[in-house]
Amino acid sequence: MGEPAAGAAAVDITPPLHIPYLGYVPRQGRFEEVHDPLFARALVLEGDEGAVAVISADSIGYREELLGPGTSFVGEVRLRVRAATGLPEDNVLLATTHAHSTPETTGITELLDAPGAEAWLWQLVDQLAEAAVCAWRSRQAARLKAGTGQVAGVAGYRRILDLNGRFHEHARRPPEGEIADPGVVDEALPVLLAETPRGEPIGALIGYACHPVVVQARPRVSADFPGAVCRKVEDQLGGAVCLFLQGACGNLNPVRGDTGDFGDVEAYGRLLADEALRQLAHLRQSPPAVSPAVAACRSVVHLAARPLPPLAPLQEQQAAAEARVATATDEGSRRQALSALRDAQEAVRFVAMGDRPIPADLQAIRLGDAVLLACPAELFVEYGLELRRRSPAPVTFVSAYTNGYIGYVARPLDFERGGYEVMERPWCRVAPGGGERIVEELLACAQRVG
Repeated sequence: MGEPAAGAAAVDITPPLHIPYLGYVPRQGRFEEVHDPLFARALVLEGDEGAVAVISADSIGYREELLGPGTSFVGEVRLRVRAATGLPEDNVLLATTHAHSTPETTGITELLDAPGAEAWLWQLVDQLAEAAVCAWRSRQAARLKAGTGQVAGVAGYRRILDLNGRFHEHARRPPEGEIADPGVVDEALPVLLAETPRGEPIGALIGYACHPVVVQARPRVSADFPGAVCRKVEDQLGGAVCLFLQGACGNLNPVRGDTGDFGDVEAYGRLLADEALRQLAHLRQSPPAVSPAVAACRSVVHLAARPLPPLAPLQEQQAAAEARVATATDEGSRRQALSALRDAQEAVRFVAMGDRPIPADLQAIRLGDAVLLACPAELFVEYGLELRRRSPAPVTFVSAYTNGYIGYVARPLDFERGGYEVMERPWCRVAPGGGERIVEELLACAQRVG
């Protein structure tokens, strides 16, 4: 088997300021300035048995119906990549870093209602595809190397259960004697390097599991710490493109929480980048992968949706909340009423989204010694750890928030315990058992790609 080829590229996808982000009250907040630009980064790898394109965007996630009913957002990106490169649609992966200081593209709100959003979304489709096309056109002879590092001190569990049945985030954890379940984290940092036969970096993939919410719900565009990681790695690699794949972080937050401090963004970015660069330095001195295979397997499974509560009581709650907003006499009570209204509206939206089975676009991509296991779910970390433990490959990337966005996928135990992540809201529509189905199908796909 001959050496593969690789190409990498990055395209600026920073939105105009009128495109809303996911805020609190109002839910569609408006940006005021750009703190740091957003990018779509792409790595294309070609081997004797085929080629794949991996795109990673600084985005919170792309719900399939963003462009309206009957139009697939990810599908439109894949169609454009295929038209320009000939790559099969099943071999194109669209990941997001899940950075929250980015446009509200998860579908929790109706983005198409925002002025100018539709034109921007179609422009974004073109930009995402452009990253892959530019990477394809830049490909050159390459070799692949992969390894795994470890980073502590970034991610913390956000559903620590105390003896009274209450949840606590890591940043505000109770004393050890009061903890019933401390939870777990995934400290693995997988790394893949594509370099020329002369050892010059072309591109890199790194993965980690932690919610990028340090500067969330604030009016400044930012790629949060995944952007900081990529910038730092790219600076040290002489401009070679670095992609970040977000892991199973549905119940993980940064150890200091959502502080709003860009100093924390840089600190987390430095911790992750330092380990990534250490691994890359080691890989550059190591022999290439024994098996430079490049292969892809895609499977769309339909997951059971949660049963829907009765609609009429929820509509009554919404009407009551609207009345409270209309009669509020001061700013404090008005904000409280608006918060209650938002909650009631999202409960109604949950029911309106229906209980049809939810398609999950799953992919396994083999890249030499590494495998990428991708799903559109906001997976809880326990599923990511299981995928890594049972993976057949020496190096495993778990790429959540990929090929769409279907919301939180939690363990049956977490549904029993309750909490924000498993509320009957648009961000948690998949019924218990969906995570187990995703894990088994992804592992089956991993076996098919070798």
